[in-house]
Amino acid sequence: MQKDLISVVVPCYNMSHYLKDCFESLDNQTYKNFEVIFVNDGSTDDTLQLLKQYCKNKTNCQLVDQQNAGLSGARNSGLKLATGEYVYFYDPDDFLSPQLLFVLHKNLVEYNADISIVRYKRVKENFRSNYSKLEKLSQKFQVFDQEDTISQLYSGMLFDVCVWNKLYKHIILKQIKTYPNVFNPQIKCGEDIEFNYKYLKYSKKGVFSDAVCYCYRQHKSSIVHNGFNEEKLTDFIGLNYVERDCHQNFPEVELYIKGWKSSVCVAMLWSIFLSDYDDKDKITRLFDNFKDNLACIPLGKNNSKLLRVVTPCAYPLLKLGLAKRLHFKE
Repeated sequence: MQKDLISVVVPCYNMSHYLKDCFESLDNQTYKNFEVIFVNDGSTDDTLQLLKQYCKNKTNCQLVDQQNAGLSGARNSGLKLATGEYVYFYDPDDFLSPQLLFVLHKNLVEYNADISIVRYKRVKENFRSNYSKLEKLSQKFQVFDQEDTISQLYSGMLFDVCVWNKLYKHIILKQIKTYPNVFNPQIKCGEDIEFNYKYLKYSKKGVFSDAVCYCYRQHKSSIVHNGFNEEKLTDFIGLNYVERDCHQNFPEVELYIKGWKSSVCVAMLWSIFLSDYDDKDKITRLFDNFKDNLACIPLGKNNSKLLRVVTPCAYPLLKLGLAKRLHFKE
């Protein structure tokens, strides 16, 4: 591993519409000691051609062209080629502040942490980058021990389970038993939930900066925002694994993963309410999961006040909204 080098892993599936902004985000980074590993994951548009053109004269870029393996498979393929001391996972349909890699690296080194995290903001699909606003960086930092980092991860108060606002140490990634396949290919939605927990099990300290360095673009084609489909249920593969392991190794954190599970159920049930999905057994299991873990949300002191109040109210409302479809009997 090359000291201080950041390996940026970029999975690409039909991203031709967004690659111009992706390339601009990478070119404008003030921290220059990084390599980029693009993984074309079986794209059917012009993604591969655009990646070849961009990488042609870039000595710090590598390109992997593979059959479609999904987001987890693409990230794993990129990690196999990573040579940096640190690893950053970038989704190419989003925007980076020019200071992102600099801030993540600076904080990780300065605070001798194992994971560095920054704040992000959600933007609309037609968002245009405004670097002047992103570069107004906060000087507020918080340092957490292992258990508190995991608690914060699943409370969602300061930061959450996504990977693209975090910098990881390669040496810790290598401690995960399945390395370099650190992302579970069975999980089609919510793969970051399991991955981050597995990483933090080998970590001792996390640092969080209030600086907004990442713009997360919410677009209609995303699996997260494109209504309900059963691929979303694979989220529970990671959720169930983390809950079981927390129960054994971090009992104080179990409260937060159960609360997170309940919040996931809310989001899925709301998507189902807006769709015509009618698998009664699966919807009933979602309600059971929601109800079984609901009490953990108001009990979690790190959860936001809004979450602690609104989520419990959602249970009767969603049950009422879906009662006719599922013929619930009181």
